[in-house]
Amino acid sequence: MADIGDIRWKKLTVVGSDVEATMILDTLTAEGIPALKQSSTAGVFGYGFSAETPEGFTLLVPSDRFDEAMAALESRPGL
Repeated sequence: MADIGDIRWKKLTVVGSDVEATMILDTLTAEGIPALKQSSTAGVFGYGFSAETPEGFTLLVPSDRFDEAMAALESRPGL
């Protein structure tokens, strides 16, 4: 878990590409669940790069919304 601001964030999942990460973020925000996307290598490839990265993208949600976020993803097959 990571503390960012006053929120305690928990890792929800790791995905390979920015496109996949953005789809998950869109799903979570549509459900009203805050989420963050992190990658240590995405910026290395330049703006707009959306293919898979070696380390992928980590998606974080507030720890108190983790179960709700998991349910939102499970209700959307293919994410």
